[in-house]
Amino acid sequence: KIAPDCRIAVHSGEVIAAAYGAGGMGGFSVTGEALEFSRKLCLANTFYGSRILLGPRVFALAAEAVEVRPMELIRLPGQRAPEEIYELLAPKGGLDETERERREMFWKGGILFRGQRFEEAAGHFHAVVNREEGEDAPARFYLERIRHAREKTRALDWELLR
Repeated sequence: KIAPDCRIAVHSGEVIAAAYGAGGMGGFSVTGEALEFSRKLCLANTFYGSRILLGPRVFALAAEAVEVRPMELIRLPGQRAPEEIYELLAPKGGLDETERERREMFWKGGILFRGQRFEEAAGHFHAVVNREEGEDAPARFYLERIRHAREKTRALDWELLR
């Protein structure tokens, strides 16, 4: 029995929706920056190893109801300042103590990574990966990014997510 491997992105913004065709053969189409960014978030899930990513607007709307961890600071189309995207972990209060500790270690690792304090960041990500609770693909992803930074090779580039 093989379980489906789904990657989900939730983003919010304006879209253009249109119905077309006639009779029973009509169709429906949606387009817009919010939809395109959601598509990029879905693809980013495959790089991070995450399951569900939230855009910054969705997180702002749902912050009181969900448990998340930050994944990346990114620049949205048409914006000057970068914004955070988040991995959805659970409904609010849905993390046990061990899961909260893992999230905090990951969060600290992310902050250190952004400050280019790679050795310290690696220690935090290794602490998340080496827990007996199981694999943490996003932490492993950041360990790989640290390797790229040390070797001065290119890591994930959001412009490539087209």
